Amino acid sequence: MGDGLRLHHHQSVHRGDTLESRLSHCGTLIGAAGTIVLVPNLANAPELLSLGIALWVGIFLYLSLIDGTPRSYVFMLAGYTVALLAFPVVSTPQSTFDIVVARVQEITLGIICASVVATLVLPRSVASAISAQADAWLTGARQLGMDVLTGRGGNQERDNERIRLAAVASEIDQLGRHLDYETATSANVARGLQRLRQHMLSLLPLLGSIEDRKLALNLHEEVSARVAGICTRTARWLEEGGHDGREADALRAALDEARPALDADAGWTDVTVAGLVIRLRNLVDIMQDCRLLREAIADGRNPESLALAFTPDAPTVAVPHRDHGLALLSAASVALSVLACCGFWIATGWPDGVTAPLFAAVLGSLLAGADDPLPDIPQFLRGYSSSSSRSMESTCLVYSHGSRPLRC
Repeated sequence: MGDGLRLHHHQSVHRGDTLESRLSHCGTLIGAAGTIVLVPNLANAPELLSLGIALWVGIFLYLSLIDGTPRSYVFMLAGYTVALLAFPVVSTPQSTFDIVVARVQEITLGIICASVVATLVLPRSVASAISAQADAWLTGARQLGMDVLTGRGGNQERDNERIRLAAVASEIDQLGRHLDYETATSANVARGLQRLRQHMLSLLPLLGSIEDRKLALNLHEEVSARVAGICTRTARWLEEGGHDGREADALRAALDEARPALDADAGWTDVTVAGLVIRLRNLVDIMQDCRLLREAIADGRNPESLALAFTPDAPTVAVPHRDHGLALLSAASVALSVLACCGFWIATGWPDGVTAPLFAAVLGSLLAGADDPLPDIPQFLRGYSSSSSRSMESTCLVYSHGSRPLRC
């Protein structure tokens, strides 16, 4: 029953990656071994079996959340595979080994088929997915830059857009970790995407700094009017996509002319104007570099050969943060959900009660790492329904041509 969700998740996240398919199979084997250990030994004590499965799911989910790399899928699979395999066989523990072996064969065949279809029929590389998301992110960043420079929209709207762009940048960073597992991606593309990400991370604080200086200069009408022209010109260049290299050079020249000379007699206003001009030039440089990097990525060229105008002050190497408290809370929540469903199942004698803890384990594990899992739940349910219906149709088609008719 949970195989549809498993394969839908595998196909959407691990688009044809043979190495990650092997990692998925490894997680399935670990879960199968756990099922063989738990079910025969605790079959006569349903309360202890429920506790053991819940703890197994919670512990492996915690390890998955802490790992934070594509390898984390091994731990997550090892956890909820026990729920997929153990709950349906609790009434026939003597057949655990045979049923688990058959189920592992089915799951393995499903993973292989999903990988083959994703590779040959509907190929989509991680690099292309990252490039598409980066293009959409840069479009949003340009729109935010225009709003900041022209003063369009309210402060709350711009703050919400910054939060959205920061969340999308985090998703792109998570997806970028899969590049190491995709052998089809060239080293030039991987390096280009890394450099592009460094420039993207510099844009949000840069736009915030520009907005702070514009707000400070708004108190001085004469100075504000003086810089309004160059801000409007920069916003117009962003609105046109930032592709005009000659206009970018003209903007740099205009910004150099507008930058006041700072000496011992320079006042606070001159310092603020100089800071605004410097950051506007950085904005033009970064946007130009992003265009060059995207062209190099599309052509597969080495990004080191590009004459980039902007260089980050320090390498923006992502250092993953491991929040043990939040990971423990998420894992404990899923484990308690499984345990509560099992308790209700045992207390009421619900004939089909196996569905509740199974879905609690699978959906809870898949959505534990999401900041806001609510929008993803309908997507998983639609994927499960679609996979289940296609499976039923295939089964009916196969058996209808067999020696024994099957009513569908």
